[in-house]
Amino acid sequence: MRISVGIDIAKEIHWVCAVDAEGRVQIDRKMENRPAAIAQLVADLNALGDDVRVGLDVIGGIAGLSAAMLADAGFAMVHVSGLAVNRARQGTAGGEQKSDPRDARVIADQVRTRSDLRPIEANHEIDIAFRLLVGRRRDLTVAQTQRISRLRDLLVSIFPGLEASFDLTTKGPLHLLTKFVTAAELRAAGHKRILRHMQGARGVRGLEAIADKALAVAAEQSIVVPGERLAARIVRELATEALVTRTRLFEIDRELEELLDRHPDAALKGLVSYAFAVDRRAKEVWLTAAFDSPASDDDRDEIWAIEGAVGAQLPDDWQANTQIMVVDDGGSALLRNSITIFERGTAVNPKALRVEVHSRHGR
Repeated sequence: MRISVGIDIAKEIHWVCAVDAEGRVQIDRKMENRPAAIAQLVADLNALGDDVRVGLDVIGGIAGLSAAMLADAGFAMVHVSGLAVNRARQGTAGGEQKSDPRDARVIADQVRTRSDLRPIEANHEIDIAFRLLVGRRRDLTVAQTQRISRLRDLLVSIFPGLEASFDLTTKGPLHLLTKFVTAAELRAAGHKRILRHMQGARGVRGLEAIADKALAVAAEQSIVVPGERLAARIVRELATEALVTRTRLFEIDRELEELLDRHPDAALKGLVSYAFAVDRRAKEVWLTAAFDSPASDDDRDEIWAIEGAVGAQLPDDWQANTQIMVVDDGGSALLRNSITIFERGTAVNPKALRVEVHSRHGR
């Protein structure tokens, strides 16, 4: 007997509905997100028939354990996006009222009646790596923000002129601070020694200008501030840590770009590129997807599924939003007042104030 199963995923308690080929309900109950409860569901589904197809409204995250155990049991799984569930539910009597049992039944009916739902590959290595790297990047970014803020506070307390002269989130000034922090240290070193030290910062332009500016502000301050020596030592430590973290963030960005190029969602029809960006003031992450033709409902479902995966990684007071655009070949779509996290197929610019997605026909 063919059995279609819908599972409305939640953090602690899922709701399961299983129907037969005629739509008659065979199972309708809650299920704890625990191995024993999921194992019992597997046994019950095996008892109903040998042709079982399971639909989930969430991929990864809180659905990880259920998906892994269902896949291990040999059940075919498909994704029924939240948008598809909402639309289908609204077409039923009382559908404007959302509930877990109702959504589970809608998912089961979608699985029973649709053959075009996207298969779920449980524990897909790309998806797992993507979530882990995004989470790790978020941790590093939060720590880096705190580190730079502390560095600024210390530096302005002993040498405000130097703090005001440089962007301390960039590589050149940070490299300077790994050795020279106080006005006395800069004056004692002189232009030649400062320049020799700065030459160790590979890829940094304007080394002469950095050395000249540092010496100029050093000449303005002759007094030694109490606690200067210890504060300078801590600034050097923070600058060194910030450079290491900065390098790691760029490495993660490259890894994320490579994963995106290999991700099955990159093969969506008409999708030319997509980008993630964050507006820190609004506490929002935007997913911008650019299509070279009007996006179909299924395309939008897939994009919103990616948004859901991103949202699962955000703090509780942050939001994830989707912006879908159609661009002409060679055109661009702009998302303003945002800072780029990463952008598929382009160099990362962490200081960008917009995301520019160029139409690019790929695979």
